[in-house]
Amino acid sequence: MWIVKALKQQPLRGGPGARAAGELAAAERAELDRLRRENRELKQSNEILKLASAFFAIQIAPRTYRKARRRSPSSRDIADARVENALRGVAGKPEAMYGGGR
Repeated sequence: MWIVKALKQQPLRGGPGARAAGELAAAERAELDRLRRENRELKQSNEILKLASAFFAIQIAPRTYRKARRRSPSSRDIADARVENALRGVAGKPEAMYGGGR
């Protein structure tokens, strides 16, 4: 009967061959480790695909891209960089702005 077979495979607490609560068999532990490793690899692959799809979504000609990379910064870019540096100097570190450390 299926009940006898199920009890032999997973005995009740306190029965013969019972495991403590939360304890996994060696085969279950190995499979859990394998699944966690596979999950981690799939998440990394997913992140790479997201970044790659963002890269390929920009549809410009290679010549246009290379030309933009070679050009020198415009006067507006230089002025913006100066303002940004001045603001960073005035603002200081955020942790120094709000009271003492704990």
